[in-house]
Amino acid sequence: MCPFFDQEPESGGKARNRTGDSRNRSASVCNCWDLRGDVGFDIVTVAALCCTRFVKYASVYARPRSHSWYISYVDATTGRRIHRASAHRTDDPSGKRRAYDEAQQLSKAARAAMPSAAAESWESWVPGWMALHYGPRPKTLQRYETAWSHVFEFLQQKSVLVPRAIRYSHAGDFLAWRTAQRRRRGTTINYNTALTELKVLSTVMRESVRRGYADGNPLAQLGLRRQNVREKPEMTDPEIAQIREALTKEPEWMRDCFEVAIHTGCRLSETSTPLRQIDLRAGTITFRGKGSRIFTTLLPDGLRPIVQRRIAVKARNLVDLPPLPAKAWHSFFQKIGLGHLSFHSTRVTVITRLARGGVAQGIAQSFVGHATETVHRVYQRLTVQDLKPALNALAAIHAMPATPDASAPRSRSGPASYRARHQTEN
Repeated sequence: MCPFFDQEPESGGKARNRTGDSRNRSASVCNCWDLRGDVGFDIVTVAALCCTRFVKYASVYARPRSHSWYISYVDATTGRRIHRASAHRTDDPSGKRRAYDEAQQLSKAARAAMPSAAAESWESWVPGWMALHYGPRPKTLQRYETAWSHVFEFLQQKSVLVPRAIRYSHAGDFLAWRTAQRRRRGTTINYNTALTELKVLSTVMRESVRRGYADGNPLAQLGLRRQNVREKPEMTDPEIAQIREALTKEPEWMRDCFEVAIHTGCRLSETSTPLRQIDLRAGTITFRGKGSRIFTTLLPDGLRPIVQRRIAVKARNLVDLPPLPAKAWHSFFQKIGLGHLSFHSTRVTVITRLARGGVAQGIAQSFVGHATETVHRVYQRLTVQDLKPALNALAAIHAMPATPDASAPRSRSGPASYRARHQTEN
């Protein structure tokens, strides 16, 4: 099937292409090359999208008077395109996305069996390249693969099947398309999230240029800046007490997770550090931070009971995190009326209190595993009242008299006193 044809079939086996001509869908070789002079399709794009090499396997569309999303996919057994209703409703904010995922999964076998798939198509090389390039960093690889899944959906909908068909205008189109989508809970996609995913596409395009799949990268140096985000606040003592009280009714992993973070300032994923990286005799704990950076810090005494309990039950990790732990913590803070907080506020709290307690920045930086001073300073939430030590350090200067004593004798100087002395000498 030619990607220039609409997805939904018309009666009589005909489909209308984007130039308005009606062509037979069953033709073995289409006349895509004849479209090279049409407005909106240059010769490179038409050559790249020729249906003798590419097939748009999965798509989603809506029908009038129907509350379900319809999916279109290629059957791996017969090689024919199937159109049917899905179980996902059009009034569900995430229904279209889940319907598309279903169509993609159904077409997966057909894509693998397609003998004419070109090496330049996205699915032919991007997943393998990401696994090779980011494989040593599993969390980074997961973030890139998640971002790419959204980018790939956009490219499929736009029939941009190869890197050579990317244009500068696709940057703005993607941002508008992505921020218009909604999550399952009904919230919209943040602009910064869409911008991060766009930068992933730019990274992929840079690799495609190196491979010779594109002549240039029109998405390089777009000059788009991230929007300002709300700073994560420090937790107050009453809030910490309220959290601990509420956690008594929550699963054990949440209680342990919070105590590890509030004692060490580690990130959420770092709370599941393996027990073999904890030395009770030396009193140290080793974390694997961002970018697989390993750092060792002191083990607070408040965590020893948790470590000993986990060792007694022969656990592998200090905390066994469930799937989507950040979502669980978000729901928890909303439930107890502290929606302005997040789990990362524990890290902000530790770093701020180290600074307020007079701990040298270099020591605090090593304690929480920050690689640079610039990143470390971002987490400090010092208030005006925390500046009192600076005022006390200047107390000696402030105690000095502001004006000279009027009773003290003044030295005579200036032209008049000079003339008087000169006359006396003469």
